[in-house]
Amino acid sequence: MGFSQGAILSWSLLLDQPDIFRRAVCMSGYINQELLEKPLEEYRDVLAYGSHGSQDFTVPYDWAKSSIESLRLNNPAVIFNSFPDGHYVSQENFEAILKWISILREFKSIGGSNLKVVDLGAGPASLPHIISSLGHDVTAIDIADIDHLVQQSLVKMVLGDVLYELKEIPDESVDVFIDSCAVTHFDPKGYYENKGWREVAYGVSRALKSGGRFILSSDVDLYATGGEFI
Repeated sequence: MGFSQGAILSWSLLLDQPDIFRRAVCMSGYINQELLEKPLEEYRDVLAYGSHGSQDFTVPYDWAKSSIESLRLNNPAVIFNSFPDGHYVSQENFEAILKWISILREFKSIGGSNLKVVDLGAGPASLPHIISSLGHDVTAIDIADIDHLVQQSLVKMVLGDVLYELKEIPDESVDVFIDSCAVTHFDPKGYYENKGWREVAYGVSRALKSGGRFILSSDVDLYATGGEFI
């Protein structure tokens, strides 16, 4: 893990010493290609989380965005998140890092091979591509048409509403469902009701195989009158 110059060093160590460093979290830094042993497009099987503030004038945002997105073209397990911040790690960024780590840790604890996985509300994150790179059959659903800038990924990307697409999934056909953000879009119909979330819970229960898992990582505000509410 590294911040600023530490992030630059972390990228270099991760890319050129993969036998020692398996993954990295790099914040407010960029990939300095002058430090690398080979061209950026030649690196493969990289797993990393990168983030940067769009208002960072210490290490320009464009430096990070262009270098990391170039790496992502051949490495679907690389994440790049942008935040409206300066040269610091905001609470939102920190929580995004924890969510990424927690979901991956929980998923790997399941074990098994060639699992059927569905990511509900995948958004721009690389999580489905990371899981696919581990040898699993992954479908990612999102209502927004997002360019993941990934060339080498076996993830099936579905453009559609989660509530509708869930109904199209056959009964007892999925090993693992993942939801790290979709519930944020379900507006509660009153203070104690959230029809959208109940429909998702029912659809997941129906489509899960016996012994299947539903991994949910989300921020919950019990006093919210709109947006995410569980």
